[in-house]
Amino acid sequence: MDLETLIEVVVEEVWRVLAARSQRLLVVMTGTPCCETLIKAELARLRDSGRFQPTLLFSRTAASHWDRSGLEQALGCAASLDEESHISVPELVWQTDLVLVPWLSLNTASKLAVGLADSKVTAVLLMALLKGLPVVACADEGDPDGETLKSWARPAPALAAMLRDRLTALRSYGMTLVRQGQLAATLLAPLRPADAAVQAAQASAVPVSTDPSPAPARPGKRVVTEADVRAALEAGDLTQLPADAIWTPLARDLVRRGLRR
Repeated sequence: MDLETLIEVVVEEVWRVLAARSQRLLVVMTGTPCCETLIKAELARLRDSGRFQPTLLFSRTAASHWDRSGLEQALGCAASLDEESHISVPELVWQTDLVLVPWLSLNTASKLAVGLADSKVTAVLLMALLKGLPVVACADEGDPDGETLKSWARPAPALAAMLRDRLTALRSYGMTLVRQGQLAATLLAPLRPADAAVQAAQASAVPVSTDPSPAPARPGKRVVTEADVRAALEAGDLTQLPADAIWTPLARDLVRRGLRR
């Protein structure tokens, strides 16, 4: 077995072990109930997977409107937290591996989009994004192109554009926005967001070599270098790197090391 193959085997084994490790999941409930039965079913899927150590946090509005005990049971929590709980926001975030917001209210989404943290819930979500934690949320309530809002709202074009801009801002901060019914599947997905880039890099015909210099270019093929990968990681978008490019060994290694989520 050559060195390159050995490294790939070790990397894959490390990721397999990390994937099997129980992750500390913080579930944040905001707003008023919508799709509650479906959300409970999604949380039950996460509970039954055995892959998460869950903590449940309610906003002030959510604590008085959602079925708190039902959500605790669905997620497998003995108790839950709310705005009145004596908790340290930094400590809670530092004890969390990933965050799930099953129903991101329009109010909470709007506050986060402008960096406003005027409650424990918004402070927790903003700090999680600042820390670089994976944050997955369903923002259907504030999506002018989603069925939930379109079922009753007819916003003026300028207002709809503002709502889209706010969702775009949340995505640019690192938040993953999904549709209702996709929450559990997103968290249980075996592939990390940047895995496709790694697989494309491994599949590309780069000579096995310890030489860090770029591989010779083929006609019509772009060469992806370490500098290209570093720029893509800083921009938070590895999809800008072409899958059919020629990847240098250092570029492939940097992609692997950049997979923190």
